[in-house]
Amino acid sequence: DIDARADQFSFCVALYEALYGTHPLVGNTSVAMLDKSTPAIPPPDSTKVPASIGRAIMRGLERDRSKRFPMMAQLMSELIPPAPRFTPRVAAFAASTMVILLAGAVVFAMRKDPPSPTAPEPVPGVTQDLVITINELKDEIKRLNRERNDLLKKLAEGPAIEVKKLKNELAEKDEQIKALVKKLEDATVPPQVVTQLRPPVAKKAPSQALLVMNAFTQADFSLDGCFKEWSERRDNEGKLHTDANIMVRLVVGSDGVAHSAVATGVESPSLRWCVESAIERVPFPPGPDLLDLEVAVRYSGGEKNVSPRVVGQRKTAGSTLDLR
Repeated sequence: DIDARADQFSFCVALYEALYGTHPLVGNTSVAMLDKSTPAIPPPDSTKVPASIGRAIMRGLERDRSKRFPMMAQLMSELIPPAPRFTPRVAAFAASTMVILLAGAVVFAMRKDPPSPTAPEPVPGVTQDLVITINELKDEIKRLNRERNDLLKKLAEGPAIEVKKLKNELAEKDEQIKALVKKLEDATVPPQVVTQLRPPVAKKAPSQALLVMNAFTQADFSLDGCFKEWSERRDNEGKLHTDANIMVRLVVGSDGVAHSAVATGVESPSLRWCVESAIERVPFPPGPDLLDLEVAVRYSGGEKNVSPRVVGQRKTAGSTLDLR
């Protein structure tokens, strides 16, 4: 039987070759998989491709079709790369610059009779041109990421004759993104200059829990695909699904990466898995503690309501092992 999951398998074979430079099947054919149940070859350990993309490809290469993604849209959502992770130096500079601008605006607004301002001494290395350059680099990286996602969609939906051309365009786009990230990392100032610029902070900084909650409410993620597929199926009584109450419990690590998501409240395993995966992809700010989150998801009549809350906060055990 040829269905969309067979196309999914072929797409994952082509994508595996494009990303890892080798064929995922023993003997470069599916004969060994069909005759001896030989699984696809796991991605090489030395690859720089994110592990989440590798896991999605391996699922699409499952011999048993029922273990592949139910819909091509779910596979494509798993292949969307995470936002580039910048070095601590760049993050520190960006955060310090934002604090300076906000603190200056608050002080200016609150002073009724400000004294005559004295011209500050120029600080070497910090210029308006540098700020403009950093913002332009970030905008360009976002644009290239959007174009990269468009290429992935074309690779999934386009005719086989264009696969080689799309692979080349995808590789070129990856090189452009890599080069821009390197430029962004280089556009920094010495740490002592950042320290010199940092003004005294009058009020207490927001807690890690508050930052995590804000990140969740501002995150650009969608559960539409999860509930659309689920609402089109019928329950044991032959009725369409219309309402759902789901509780997702997960952990946010000190690196800002969510994991161990477990959804309860509905019988559908595919809906629980889809909601878990979507919420785990939300990018959170790093912090010193591990946070336990509960996310209540209410779906009724096509409308969704998502309510997160922090229910626990734990200290991170010290370790010298870098798992990044």
